[in-house]
Parts: sequence; C-alpha cells; structure tokens
Amino acid sequence: MSRFNNKRLCERWLDSLFMVLYEDLRIYTIWRTEMAQYRQQQIQYKKSAEEWEILGSLAQRLHHQTEANEAYRQCLAIRFSPKALTGLLRESAKEKDVRESIASVIRLVTWQYRWYSEFSPELLYTIRTLIEDEGAVKVRSIIQATSLPQNVLDLTHHYAALCAAFRSSGTEG
Repeated sequence: MSRFNNKRLCERWLDSLFMVLYEDLRIYTIWRTEMAQYRQQQIQYKKSAEEWEILGSLAQRLHHQTEANEAYRQCLAIRFSPKALTGLLRESAKEKDVRESIASVIRLVTWQYRWYSEFSPELLYTIRTLIEDEGAVKVRSIIQATSLPQNVLDLTHHYAALCAAFRSSGTEG
C-alpha cells in the first residue's frame, strides 16, 4: 500500500483540477451549512461585501445560480460591485426580465464610463440581445422612462445607437 502513496493517479494538471474542484465544493458546503444553521437559529448571517462576491462567484462556478444570485444580492446590499451586478445581469437577461436587465446595464454603463472608458463589449452584447428580443423602440423607451439624469441616459442610448449603426436585428423601425 505504501507504494501508492507517492504516485499520482492521473496527469498533474488533472490532479490540480480535481483539487480545485474539491476545495470549491468544500468551501461551498461549509457556507451552505453555516447559512442553514444561522437560519434555523434565526440569526443574521454576516459577511463582508467581498466575501459575498467571492461566494457568489463560487456558487456560479459550481452552477448553483440561485445561491449565486442570493450572494450577489447580499453583496450589493452592502456596497456596489460590478462583478456582482454583472452576475445578476446575466441571470435577469437569461430570464428575459427586461426592466431589471436595463436597470443593471445603466448602472454598469455609468460605472464603466466613470472608471474606464465609454465602451464595454459585454454590455454592448447584452443591449444587442435585448434589442433583438424586445425591439429598439421598447428598449429606448424603458431607458428614457427612468428618472436618471439625461447624460446617464445618453451613455446608455449610445450602446443602442451602435446596434442601429451596425443594423442589428430588432433595430428596424
């Protein structure tokens, strides 16, 4: 039996992948167990925004979308996080929740503009998908109906204008 202690069972990279998966599952299980115990005792489960963001990312990697959304919402309740909002945006876009998706896109567009630049390919793709599904007029109307300052709305309209310039599906009319 001691012969097998020093042997790898498979390639090193595959061993590493299994170890990463094991660690992810271990942390996820600890988190969900703690959370269940706190709920059973009716005590609030407290974590920092960064910890909630990490737990949301972990749950998303493990394809536990409900738990990921729960963690991302907890993170956003503490402070703004583009990673958490992007995770929620993906889910609301998948569920075809147009108003929630547009609200998330507007917040991410303004954050992106404030800290980096005027353009994000991921946000453009999301706007394009919304326009293809709902139509450009509806998307522009929902954006305009928000009570945000006009310069914030103009940033978001810029993405819709790019879709129209490249004649994406749904931009006609």
